[in-house]
Amino acid sequence: MSVGSVTVSAGASVAPEGTSVSVEPAPSTPGQAVTYLDTISDAISITLGEGRIQPDTPIAIETRVDGGVDVDRRLNAGDLLVFVSENSAGDLDIHPAQWDPSTRVVSATTMHLSRFVAGFLSMQKIVRQMSDLVGQAAGQTFPRPADCQSSVQAPSGVEYTVQRVTRDVAWPCLAIDGAGGIRLDLHSNSPFVYRVRTEPPRPGQGGPGLDVSNIATQLVYDLVFSADLDREGALLPGGSVTFRYLPDSPPRSGELAAEAVLSYVELSLFAVDVAIGPFGGSEKVEAALQQAEFVECVAGTIEPSIDGLDFTDVFVVTADCLSPILATAPKYVLGQVGQTIIGGGPILATMWRGVASSVAELRGMDSDTSATFLIGAGRPNAEYIGTWAGQVSGDSVDYSVRAVIREQDGILVADVEYPELGCGGTWTQFLTAETTATFTEVITYGNSQCIDESTVEISPETGNLQYFIDYGRKKLSSDMAPAS
Repeated sequence: MSVGSVTVSAGASVAPEGTSVSVEPAPSTPGQAVTYLDTISDAISITLGEGRIQPDTPIAIETRVDGGVDVDRRLNAGDLLVFVSENSAGDLDIHPAQWDPSTRVVSATTMHLSRFVAGFLSMQKIVRQMSDLVGQAAGQTFPRPADCQSSVQAPSGVEYTVQRVTRDVAWPCLAIDGAGGIRLDLHSNSPFVYRVRTEPPRPGQGGPGLDVSNIATQLVYDLVFSADLDREGALLPGGSVTFRYLPDSPPRSGELAAEAVLSYVELSLFAVDVAIGPFGGSEKVEAALQQAEFVECVAGTIEPSIDGLDFTDVFVVTADCLSPILATAPKYVLGQVGQTIIGGGPILATMWRGVASSVAELRGMDSDTSATFLIGAGRPNAEYIGTWAGQVSGDSVDYSVRAVIREQDGILVADVEYPELGCGGTWTQFLTAETTATFTEVITYGNSQCIDESTVEISPETGNLQYFIDYGRKKLSSDMAPAS
């Protein structure tokens, strides 16, 4: 029987005698196939009556192609001639079609009843979709975690504060870990892979919630940089890496170095998953990417020349390592279509060169992309804030000091006076250490009795503040107590 341009036929054993067969026009091209398919037939729907779900023997489907369609040219360009089907559950499958140039008939057989349409699976459309999505991914950023803290106070009373990461490629967060230790979590704000080292050196542990391309890239990193795993970690796109420090060895700084080739591995894996995913291939791809065979293949190929590979090189390596695994896939789309998608050819080569260029332009992977951050340690500002007074010793005469310390724009400032000397001015904090805040003292009145500018160190101790100025030959100190 025929509907539109499509003819359906079956043998007598397709279903028990008396079972009705219905072939009707379908409302549209099946599901996600429309993204990649250039149709050459009407869409139809095949069903069996009497409660039958599937046929007992194959059903043949064929369509005659209009003379205006150059089938041979499309096949020579790498496109695949197929029938695409979608069942009632929305599952998509692809059936290889045969082309008879003498009759201009395209035919296929199926054991599954659903909606069908014939067409060319366009490699150019697939690669363009991959290219567009990879380009978007190459400019992606990620939000700062809602529970991220830039400052924490250890049980010892020391407050640790992490500065922002230069270039904003990551969000740094601090937490108290275990028995008073410090935990540093770096959350990705970049589409690229970074190798992270801190001072003091610690191994980094990847965070949860990684997608399949993250997991595979992490496995490749672990092999390529195995000798460095005791003193660094990998920060993957959209992921996180954690470093832990003992109370007596807190973190002081960190550096993130962009790893271009691993970033290209990540984007290549993402591209393959994007291309095959709509045809039900994601699970197979995900399983393949975590196989030791694939990981060892990629790592072993890129390691000897890791500094000289571009995006096209890495995509070819990734594809070559993935091909043998996908070739064993039971579904046609994963075996034949998957091989075509990642198997190279002029269309792919041209498209990937364009993607590589856009990746480099979007995020400057060809320039210096290192980033740094610092972690300061000091007493909480609250321990300094208030009015303080005490006697100064160490000078040729005795006199007192009185300071009113407050917080302003995140740093400590103060108004200070030396009553017996008739001078005073301001303090402005410029440095914080674990037990000391250091200020610049500027005298603004009574300059003849006091030195115009000095460096003052203030340390909290048993409820008071210890005041100290080092003039070389003369060292001044005071035990400043709370005052009204």
